[in-house]
Amino acid sequence: MRRAGLVLLSVLLVLAIPMPALGLLPNPWAAVGRLDIAGKRFCTGTVIAERSVLTAAHCLFEPDTARVIPLSNIVFQVGLRGREVVRRLTPRAVRFVEGYLPLQADRLSVLERDLAVLEFAEPLGATPLELHPGRTGYAEPLSTVRYGRSRPHRVTVDHGCRLRFKLGRLWQTSCPGEQGNSGAPLLVPSERGPRIAAVVVAVRTDSRRSWLLAAPLDGGRVLPDG
Repeated sequence: MRRAGLVLLSVLLVLAIPMPALGLLPNPWAAVGRLDIAGKRFCTGTVIAERSVLTAAHCLFEPDTARVIPLSNIVFQVGLRGREVVRRLTPRAVRFVEGYLPLQADRLSVLERDLAVLEFAEPLGATPLELHPGRTGYAEPLSTVRYGRSRPHRVTVDHGCRLRFKLGRLWQTSCPGEQGNSGAPLLVPSERGPRIAAVVVAVRTDSRRSWLLAAPLDGGRVLPDG
């Protein structure tokens, strides 16, 4: 009986351990998924509400004609990690920032507005990432979580990037970039976990390497109106 009592006590002690002590804290990167577009290309998107995904607006237009891609041809893969995926969902609606002009998407003043929010009929099944409530300074560390050509089925996470300088409102960062990174979040740390401060809208290449160019959210004030 004593042995059985010790076993029972040990089981109760294990069950009493808080979830964080078991390493079961929610994975913030689970909110980042791959946005598959017409079966031809992909971008990155981030869950920011139960049924909403933030991405770059230009991802949702045909590059040659600047026509909006039918939503039926878009699939968001939540938590894609190799062969595993949490959910695959097609959006029911999309909202763009006022003033975004796809035919002039290479202009800095348009890239500043290169943001879109996709809305879904069903919950996305991932804990949303919050928006950074204020402006971001040059000294703050940035992280990126993104899908790209070199790792199309798994996220790449880079820590310790910085804002190098500004082009108008756009951020030139020290974060490395590649095709497929558009729509990825730039995150800043906080006591509540990483928060989205900007969204990748382009990859800028010089003679040696490629860098991520991002549109800041300024606390969410430039997001599409809901």
